[in-house]
Amino acid sequence: MAETFHLIEYLTVQRTKGTIIWLLNIGAEKYWNRLQAGIVDRSEDRIVNRVEEMNLLLCREQDILILREQPDPAYLEQLRQWGFSIPRFVVPEHSDALTPIAELVLRDQKLLLELELAAAEQEDVYFVPYAVTYLEEQIAEHCGLCLIGAPSDLQSKVNDKVFNREIAETLGLATCQGFVCSDIEEIREAYHQLMECVNNFEKVIIKEPHGASGKGLYIIDNMDKLSSLLTRLSRSARQNPNARWLVEAGTRRRRI
Repeated sequence: MAETFHLIEYLTVQRTKGTIIWLLNIGAEKYWNRLQAGIVDRSEDRIVNRVEEMNLLLCREQDILILREQPDPAYLEQLRQWGFSIPRFVVPEHSDALTPIAELVLRDQKLLLELELAAAEQEDVYFVPYAVTYLEEQIAEHCGLCLIGAPSDLQSKVNDKVFNREIAETLGLATCQGFVCSDIEEIREAYHQLMECVNNFEKVIIKEPHGASGKGLYIIDNMDKLSSLLTRLSRSARQNPNARWLVEAGTRRRRI
C-alpha cells in the first residue's frame, strides 16, 4: 500500500484518493458464534439484510459498493440531487433476501474476478466490511484485497457480551447488576434474584452472547414471559451444552 489508510480522512479531506470496496455484512455474529441462536426470526433477518444500502451515504464516486441487488434508480437520482456521490455497484448474479451477503459474494466467481481486477488496477484499494469473519478474510485473500479490520477471531471475542462482562468484572470496572448463566435453572434463579423486592427492578434483560440490531435480547417483566422464553431457550440449551447467557437488571420501579 502506498500510504496508511485513515477512513475518516478518506471520507472527508481526501475524498479523491484511493478506492474503498464497501460491504455492509450485517449478521456477522452468526459466524462468530458457533452455537446456534436460541430463537431464529427469518422475517427479521430479511429486514436487517436490507441495511446494506446504508453505505451509500458514505461512498465516494470511485468506490465500489457490494449489494445483493441494484438500488432503485429513483432513489439514486434523489441522492444525487441531495449532493451524494454514487459509487460503482457490484451485485451477485444469484441473490436472495436471506443468504448473508458475504456468502453470495464467495459463490459468484465473476464477481470475485471483478474485485480481483479492481485490486490489480491500482495500489490504494481497500476492502472495508462492516465486520470481519472468516468469510471476509477469504474474499480478501482470494481477490488480493487489503482488508481493513481486526482479525475475525479477535472481533469475535470483543463482540461477545459474556466475555465483555467477565473482563469488566476482572478489571474492576462498574457493571450493572447481573449474572452469567450456563443453564435454564440459573437463568430462572437470576431472574428471581433481580426481581425480588430488595432490588426493586421492574424487568430484566436476558442476552445471548452474540447479536446485533437488537437480536438475541429478551426483555422480561413477568413470569409468563420468562416461562415462555425458557421453553424456547431450553431447546437450544439441549443442543448446545456450552451455551451461556447474560441476565442483567433493567430499570427500577419508581418509589411512590
